Amino acid sequence: MYNRIKRPVKLVSAALTATLFMGFLPWRELKADMNTHGDYDAYPFEITYEQVSTWNNSTQDEYTLTNTSDYEIRSWTIEVDYYEDTTISNIWNASDVTDYETDENLVIAGNVTIPAGESYSFGLIADGAESTPVAPIDVNTVSFDSDEVAVVDTEEEGTVEETVTDVPDSVDEIIPDVVEEVTDEAASSDEEVDEVLPEEEAEPTIFPFAIYAGSTESDYTFAGWKSEITGDIYAGGNVLYQGSELYMDGTIYAGGTISADGWRIEVTDMVEDSEVFEMPDWSESILAKEDMYPEIDIADLESQDQILTSGYYYSEDDITINGTTFTGDVIIVSKGDITYNVESLNYGEEATGRILLYSEEGDITINGSRIEINGMLYAPNGRVSFNTYDTTINGRIIADEFSYSGSILNVTADYSDLQLAEELPEVTVTASRDTVYVGGYAYYTIEIPEDTVYDILYRLNGEDVEIEIPEDEDAAIIYVLDTDEEGEYTLEAYVSLPNGEFVLDCDTIEVIAEPTATPEPTATNTPTPEPTATNTPTPTSTPTPVPTATSTPTPTLEPTATPIPTSVPVVVPTPVN
Repeated sequence: MYNRIKRPVKLVSAALTATLFMGFLPWRELKADMNTHGDYDAYPFEITYEQVSTWNNSTQDEYTLTNTSDYEIRSWTIEVDYYEDTTISNIWNASDVTDYETDENLVIAGNVTIPAGESYSFGLIADGAESTPVAPIDVNTVSFDSDEVAVVDTEEEGTVEETVTDVPDSVDEIIPDVVEEVTDEAASSDEEVDEVLPEEEAEPTIFPFAIYAGSTESDYTFAGWKSEITGDIYAGGNVLYQGSELYMDGTIYAGGTISADGWRIEVTDMVEDSEVFEMPDWSESILAKEDMYPEIDIADLESQDQILTSGYYYSEDDITINGTTFTGDVIIVSKGDITYNVESLNYGEEATGRILLYSEEGDITINGSRIEINGMLYAPNGRVSFNTYDTTINGRIIADEFSYSGSILNVTADYSDLQLAEELPEVTVTASRDTVYVGGYAYYTIEIPEDTVYDILYRLNGEDVEIEIPEDEDAAIIYVLDTDEEGEYTLEAYVSLPNGEFVLDCDTIEVIAEPTATPEPTATNTPTPEPTATNTPTPTSTPTPVPTATSTPTPTLEPTATPIPTSVPVVVPTPVN
């Protein structure tokens, strides 16, 4: 009987002890840590999640991937399960490749190399449909690309595949599917093996040629004592160099053959039977620049001593220019021929400007002695000819045909030369929200073309700011706003050119004070006042009033009736007839 009682007592004691212990645990802190931090085993990664900040139904998160394998990871894709419906409004150092119509969870990819044992981090803004997202319930690796060999069971023994996990269709264009199969002699010789070839490199979007002569019907021939060229050369036909010295930091591409005979030839590379590079069509963008420049008077072009800052001139007729110096950007367009007769063009300290000569249907001819041109000569349907002794071009020559007759030819191309011909870039600046409270989180997202010849600048409320451009082209460009003070903040993307500054796009965020909530009154226990005792008055004996004797009224005698005397009749005499 004693033992039966003792066992229930022990159980009750243990339950009470456990209850007391559980009551002392910091459950609120533990729950908060579970919401803001997470560790996930997703081979070949150990993945760590950290919640940086939250607002409304959004959260800024940071993920760190640590490569736990013995091999370098070249690209990867992971799947993130946030439990509730969640979308990514922004991401940096990785790519959101989720198909929100079909994928149940978020899919994130990175085309970034992670060496064995090292880590890589990326961040994102997650938006919950109904509430603020917290730490994901699970993170898995979908695929990765490395040299690790995995043995895969197949119908035929001895077959080994070196492969990566298949990449979903939604990320095929971002991460190439690398599959290399190795089979032994047991495999059938006539068995077809699918091999995924790497995609061909895309042609550069920035025009690479310092000299371009597109004609396939004539040879590109140039001679002289010495030529130094920085940039590539393309000729649709044969290339013939008949000079003494040729120094070239670039490649010669020829649709036919290349003949470079001289005392000293130093060229990076020569490519014969080259693929065809089409003539660039800048007509529309050049003509559109008329609205960006002041108009030039033709008299200024004919003067030998005139100095022009910036301007635009167009003519349906041929144009002849005689010795004008340019200190700004100048664009001259002719339907016909353009001829420059000058001893020195843009030569000297004053000649700091750039010039674009564009002949729509004719030729461009430069006659002179010592010529220095900062800019471009563009004759897509004609010939560019130099009849000069010493020629330096800080820019490009683009024509159907090109010929040079002189002693020294120096050409140095730079991407900024193309600013004279190409249109302004399409840039988008988008604010994450219209308003934000002081101390809150807000940012701008900037989208710029993949390849642009312009240097894009940024300013916030008129003050220049630096914005870091990620090395990963798929990563978002973000500028986080400092929200410590109230006010309107406008971020502008713009370019600064010799002919002015041009705003490409802008957006505004207003920082406002967070309204102060009126505190609800706290119920206060008001003590009931103790009633003050009121003295009960002591009754005072009221003396009985002594009645006053009332005199007995004397009865009023009735008046004696006074006899009314009887009237004596008056005798009226009778008149005598």
